[in-house]
Amino acid sequence: LISPTRIAFNDRDRMHTVTLINSGKKTNSYRIEWVEQKVNKQGSYEVLTEQELTDFPIASPYIRHTPRQVTLEPGERQVIKLLARRANDMQNGEYRSHLTFTALPDTRQEETSQGLSMQLNLLMSYSIPVLLRKGELNAVAEIADIQLKTNPNKPMTDIFVTLSKRGTTSLTGSIKAYYTAPGQNNEIHIGTLNGFNFFSESQILTKQIIWVDQPIDLSAGVLRIAYEGAKEFAGQTLAEKRVAVK
Repeated sequence: LISPTRIAFNDRDRMHTVTLINSGKKTNSYRIEWVEQKVNKQGSYEVLTEQELTDFPIASPYIRHTPRQVTLEPGERQVIKLLARRANDMQNGEYRSHLTFTALPDTRQEETSQGLSMQLNLLMSYSIPVLLRKGELNAVAEIADIQLKTNPNKPMTDIFVTLSKRGTTSLTGSIKAYYTAPGQNNEIHIGTLNGFNFFSESQILTKQIIWVDQPIDLSAGVLRIAYEGAKEFAGQTLAEKRVAVK
């Protein structure tokens, strides 16, 4: 267990902490290190190439973390401290790296076949984005398109939302779908995509909404999609759009 799952250093922030908890039943060691990643056009993470590293604004050179490796007994926790050390010549904008927690194996599983022995070392890891900002927040999001797709092999209508963004700041929040039936005034929350990070390098992304309950008929009525902010954007509606369902 890792909390929080996203860190953002704004202009006045100097230190943040992350809590790592061993929720397993065995004592584990964890290595904590930086990984430099970007988001591709499909919305998935990719490790930056050597060439991309020369241009991508990474945050790791300006953030120190301690400790770098810990050993935790079952249920034990460790606080990881992150300290920002900005350079005087930093350009305004947003810098990002990903802090990765890798559970190191403490046992080796051996598999023998025809006299040959093979050792399997499984490394399980989890990364969280760490953002370092200099200057004002600068981003505007819009919901560019909403598509409803039916599948005869599925009992539900798939809801796809395409979002666009301008500016150099990453946004974070949840994409939520609300439905109002014909002749009704009450709006029903029907779907959510939690923890959606709209990072600075992405201008447009398409995401699928996850139904929160049993799917309902969307052959008529009004569908409202809202990108509702979280963390430093809590309480803000970052983007919103209504469409008539036909």
